[in-house]
Amino acid sequence: MVIAELKELEKNQVQTLRALMALHGLTVADLSVRTFIPKENIEAFLSGVTASLSDPSFNEVFRSLGMSDGGELIDTRVHFWNVKMKRARNKENLLPLNNMLKHIGDHSAMALAKKNNVTPILVKAGNTRIVLFVHGPRFMSINVADLGLNPGAFAGNHKIQSVPKYYYDLISMCALRPNYFDLVLNGTYINEDIDLLRMVALEHDVTLSELVNYVIRNDKRAIPTTTESPVQQTPVISLHTSMSGAAMEFPTHQARG
Repeated sequence: MVIAELKELEKNQVQTLRALMALHGLTVADLSVRTFIPKENIEAFLSGVTASLSDPSFNEVFRSLGMSDGGELIDTRVHFWNVKMKRARNKENLLPLNNMLKHIGDHSAMALAKKNNVTPILVKAGNTRIVLFVHGPRFMSINVADLGLNPGAFAGNHKIQSVPKYYYDLISMCALRPNYFDLVLNGTYINEDIDLLRMVALEHDVTLSELVNYVIRNDKRAIPTTTESPVQQTPVISLHTSMSGAAMEFPTHQARG
């Protein structure tokens, strides 16, 4: 890889980190506490001195923000991002989101009902799931197209005003799991409520804790343990490169942006 290409890769890595930090509402100090990496090293990386982070530190920083070592958004969890909108719809506030749209690629989005001046938007790209919390003035109507997102023709579009409190609360608490995310998109949820558990517990004369423990013990989806040691696979290349690695061969795609 020529030096010019390497510098462009490092520039994109810095921009991606800045975008993810903004979408997560994290400062350098927050990220340092989260990853146990010195604040000075992170600050230096953000200023363009990319060699300030070793490969393990580089991977840890991005993993803490939902990126895999392969440079992709992890698809085994739901990502929760935040964007603030002003009355003038200042497009500068959308720069972090626009940067990450390059990683997301083809996607579809669906906005839910606005509550407490926050509009949750569900974004799905392949197996990648994102909840984007759009914070805006009380009377501002949020349109997914205004954010640069592609409106999706989901089966749950006609039910966005009737999402049960149970699911809406999971979204608000950033506790939504991928399977629940899909239930909301597809509109295939039922009006579940915590009171239903209380009724079942009373009917069978058990406590809520006993009911929960019974479900866990009989969960057929549990993955059996194994004594075999996982095979360590060496990545094709190091995700983080410095000028000393300019002679390395890189794949044609640069997923980390």
